[in-house]
Amino acid sequence: MDKSLSNSGISDLKSAKYSIASVWTLIIIILLSQYFFKILVTSEFNFLSWDVYGYYSYLPFNLIYHDPGMTNMNVVDSIFKQYNPSSTYYQAFRLDNGNWISSYSIGMSFLYLPFFLLACLWAWTFNLPIDGFSTPFQVILSMGMMIYFFIGLFFFRKLLLRYFSDKVTALTILLLVLSTNIFHEVFNDGLEPHNVLFSFYGILMYYIDSWYRGPSSKNAIKMGAVFGLILMIRGSEIVSFFLVLLWGVKSISDLKQRFVFIFSNIKLYFIAIIFAALVFLPQIIHWKYITGHWYFNNYKMAEGFNLLRPNLIPFFFSFKKGVFIYTPAVIILIGSLFVKKFRTSGMAWPIVTFLMLNTYLISCWLVWWGATSFGSRYFSQSIALFSIPFGFLIAWIFEQKFILRSMFFSLFGIFVFLNVFQTWQFINGVINGDRMTYAYYKSVFLKTSIPIDALNLLEPDLDFPNSSDFPGKDKFNTRTISFLDFDSLNTLFVNPLQLDSTLSYSGKFCLRMDSNFIYSPTLRIPMNELSNKDFVWVGVSFDYFPHHDLKENPASLVVHMTIDGNCRDFTKYRALDLETLPYKVGEWNKAEFFYLTPRVFTREDNLVVYLYNRSSKSIYFDNFHIVSYENK
Repeated sequence: MDKSLSNSGISDLKSAKYSIASVWTLIIIILLSQYFFKILVTSEFNFLSWDVYGYYSYLPFNLIYHDPGMTNMNVVDSIFKQYNPSSTYYQAFRLDNGNWISSYSIGMSFLYLPFFLLACLWAWTFNLPIDGFSTPFQVILSMGMMIYFFIGLFFFRKLLLRYFSDKVTALTILLLVLSTNIFHEVFNDGLEPHNVLFSFYGILMYYIDSWYRGPSSKNAIKMGAVFGLILMIRGSEIVSFFLVLLWGVKSISDLKQRFVFIFSNIKLYFIAIIFAALVFLPQIIHWKYITGHWYFNNYKMAEGFNLLRPNLIPFFFSFKKGVFIYTPAVIILIGSLFVKKFRTSGMAWPIVTFLMLNTYLISCWLVWWGATSFGSRYFSQSIALFSIPFGFLIAWIFEQKFILRSMFFSLFGIFVFLNVFQTWQFINGVINGDRMTYAYYKSVFLKTSIPIDALNLLEPDLDFPNSSDFPGKDKFNTRTISFLDFDSLNTLFVNPLQLDSTLSYSGKFCLRMDSNFIYSPTLRIPMNELSNKDFVWVGVSFDYFPHHDLKENPASLVVHMTIDGNCRDFTKYRALDLETLPYKVGEWNKAEFFYLTPRVFTREDNLVVYLYNRSSKSIYFDNFHIVSYENK
């Protein structure tokens, strides 16, 4: 047993009535919140949507449609048409071998599995669609996933009671959940991985603590299995390795002794590694079966990390999603890291190391704000690591005078009220999911409805506007970015075999596309050439001559952005299908399309524009013109 791990708590769990009451209080609050806000009030269930669709899609495609590679796009189209899980099919991408693979790892689908099978039974019993997305699947999975959080609460209780009194443990658990956005993640985003990871970090810490108190095969198996499951849920949780390595270490000499301890228990560590690998094995098998490789980066089409460009200041302080703004209790939680008894405990090194590395890592994620969420959902699972230092802080507070105790718990009363009220605001649309600004936050602070004209204070909606939303040319200053007439020097990069002199609209040549050339030359224009602003409207116009009916021989203009230094092929993909426009066969027609650039991550992000002939028939283009429209 590691002597640095204390036993200052209580050993008789049955006598710890306050802490068990706190756990059951949270369970009741969350169940009632789930029922009233998501089941009773919501008339249409669509919980298996957006990112959750990506985590979940493994189950229906493997167990219902028997299509692990998701190659039957008719099934995908049918699901999207009937259940509308998202506005675009961004949750998966096509491989060169024809298979499609989810952009998310497989771990969450294993946690969904028991509830998926119950939903299948419900649907079969009452003759409802067994398609993976009907009402039984939506309701049972949404309600059932809370069980993992409830299990985690009991493990937090067991862990904390090893170090603290019953009352300290009870308050630590209650305040940690009710004053932070993990409360929102549990009952409103329960199918996302964040509240599950919060719970499994509690379970992992309990088993790590048990391991260093008494190394055994049993403890090694449990510790390894939970570690493997956490990695299978999200590979970026690899930083939890430092919890395993450093638990109980208080000094450099302890660190040296830790390596002695490892070598003296090397067989047991191998057992932990083997069970971690066994739990992770389904992910490896899936990679090999779908991609042909033993390892594959599921997140290759995601925004990705830029480890040299952390966003620490906006991550903590911005009104967009700043941790300190939407979860101010975290300021006190960070302060708990400096409590003397915690600093001298055997948990300071692993917990502080984890929090520093993990926070830096998630701040380097290009979409550090976490898309549509209440506060920073990426940080919410990290709150689990504050349970022990926060327990030390509360224990210290109990030793202080009445005035200080009153001030502390009054402050946390405010934090709890603010967190619960702002969670209500978020669910009811008063707090916006990803476009918050200081001005808008101030206008809706403690409001139950959105004031008149307050929506104008939000960040511009850059992700969803289409060409039809273009406000009009008279509202902008214009600047030509590129003009291709297929005659001048600016056309030198065009393959001469694509130039045609028989049908040009103006000048001598135009561009011919047919079965040999289904793509035009691709224009890639860095954002710093388009505009020095955060976003800009771009207009693309051209003349086109179809020899055949475009409804049978379609062609498209494609516009999207790429992220500099990232393997993601595109973001905000938009297409203008020429068959949807008024046109005349055998004559020159004019097309015009407008595109609002999405949020850019670097000034080197590229606007990509090209033409795509979706048939084998010929079609001709001329006078390809790209213009930027900046606000006056």
